[in-house]
Amino acid sequence: MMGISTMSSHKNFSVPTDESEILRFRRGAPPHEGWWVCSLDEHDPAMWRWWNGLDWSVPVSISMTPDQVAAAAALKTAIGITMLRRLRWNYYWPAGARVPRIDPATDIITSPNWGPVKRSQP
Repeated sequence: MMGISTMSSHKNFSVPTDESEILRFRRGAPPHEGWWVCSLDEHDPAMWRWWNGLDWSVPVSISMTPDQVAAAAALKTAIGITMLRRLRWNYYWPAGARVPRIDPATDIITSPNWGPVKRSQP
């Protein structure tokens, strides 16, 4: 089992701690691969999408089974480039999430609920 240890340095980005900054939608690529809350515009409901470092997946919903979510994460979004430019993401991560949001390249936890920490090796 992996533990969590305090990490003093972070990548070239900082994770917001203010709720309004956490919920603010941003353009462009997120700082790392993972699940992100996304919306096409202010009027579109926010949905979870997987960012693989290059492309967004199709959106997933809470009514999907784990197998359906895994399959959706593997599918690139079918929206055109014009729509993709409208896609926004934010740093929201539910307080009750069973797992932290972890940068797979650095093991740094980027969820504002967990703070800047790095998983320690067993």
